[in-house]
Amino acid sequence: MKQAYIISRGAEEFAAAREQFALIVDRLQSAAVLGMEHGEVGGLISREGTELMRRLLQGHLDVRAAAETREVGVRGADGVVRSHVREGCRRRLGTGRGEAMWL
Repeated sequence: MKQAYIISRGAEEFAAAREQFALIVDRLQSAAVLGMEHGEVGGLISREGTELMRRLLQGHLDVRAAAETREVGVRGADGVVRSHVREGCRRRLGTGRGEAMWL
């Protein structure tokens, strides 16, 4: 039961990754790619696979953000308690797979 919940919760967050995976499979079955040399196919999979991994990471970050609990107050390293949250803020997160957005 718990696994089914996780899959349904991640449906929206991982939609872009599923779309990228389907694109890769479609391309690998196309006449154009069937005519390529093995090294060219490997390059295509490497490029498109990197985008797939970036989208998977983005989906994971989106799931984490949705599950994150907000604290009433957080004490910073300087000892000051921060009691407000800026809604809708996004920042870019550089990864080995490209950029992702952290909410």
